[in-house]
Amino acid sequence: SCYFYWLQKPPESVPPDLSSRFSRYFWSGEYIGDKFVEDLYWHIPEVDRIRLKSLHYNSPGWIEIAASVPVLAALAYCVRAWIATGDKAFDLFAKIDKYFIDRKLRRIGKTISLTEIGGDAVDEARALCFELGKLLGLEKKNVESMITLTGNPISTLRLMVTLGREARRVATLQSKGKLTLPPPP
Repeated sequence: SCYFYWLQKPPESVPPDLSSRFSRYFWSGEYIGDKFVEDLYWHIPEVDRIRLKSLHYNSPGWIEIAASVPVLAALAYCVRAWIATGDKAFDLFAKIDKYFIDRKLRRIGKTISLTEIGGDAVDEARALCFELGKLLGLEKKNVESMITLTGNPISTLRLMVTLGREARRVATLQSKGKLTLPPPP
């Protein structure tokens, strides 16, 4: 996933236009379109992009991909953490969904500020970010970096939910034997 590349970078090294898009897209709660993900991908240096390395049709067939080692490692780590947590992940996602419903933050208007939302909602989002980060196997510094990238904990919480969904998809592919993650370092 393109997200994992940008999350491995210090926030100050992310191009300003991408940083701005992370902030805007994850703030609103609106659908994050394929165009955003495609833009993220094309901003990754070619040598670091996830790409097809080889394709083998013989039995058993396989697809070999290449990418930046830290990116694949981060993705694999999150997927393994997702698999290990089982039902806890679903319970936490339900808690996060309830947070957005109770705080009326499913869709946030473009002119609403954090001050108008209130410090309690921001603090609660921040706590949920660290809780989800722990569940996904992320270090506190990774969560702090995401908060810096998106500009606030509410946007970061949406981004982390997206990462959790990506981890879940990859975990599903692995459980069906369609993908094998690299071994942990």
